[in-house]
Amino acid sequence: PIRSGIQRLASAGYSQARSKLDCRQFRYNSDPPTSGLYTPDYFSENDLEVPVSSCTLIHAFHKGNIAIFYDPSRLDKDTLSSIRGLGTQLGNSQGFQSQEQFGYAVILIRSKRYQSPILFSTWRRMLPMESWDSLLVNRFMSSYLGNPKKGDMP
Repeated sequence: PIRSGIQRLASAGYSQARSKLDCRQFRYNSDPPTSGLYTPDYFSENDLEVPVSSCTLIHAFHKGNIAIFYDPSRLDKDTLSSIRGLGTQLGNSQGFQSQEQFGYAVILIRSKRYQSPILFSTWRRMLPMESWDSLLVNRFMSSYLGNPKKGDMP
């Protein structure tokens, strides 16, 4: 059997924050956070740079969206092309937010903060990758994109 490397994380719940300050003070149980406090916000664009709002991430993950954190400085051009090919590319923010609302957005986030140069993340799941593995990527995407219940709802 193929070892997936997909990490299952404990639930930190799913509660709406009263303010963005609550989100900054909340102690999430993972980095990036995969459950916990959220705000009912959506990302207005894709291929973001850190920092991104933890509360917005949680809201996106709970809907079934996936984020790919990646460090372009540690990846070859073919891997970067593969990552960018997975990202939701809709010409305007309204289209992107619509994808998020339905739970079918792939959010790209450039980041140097993680040990692995590629980190897939969604509701209570993470997949760190040292190098591109299409089999693992397909497994993660088919299991979790648009399917938040697969990650065990709170």
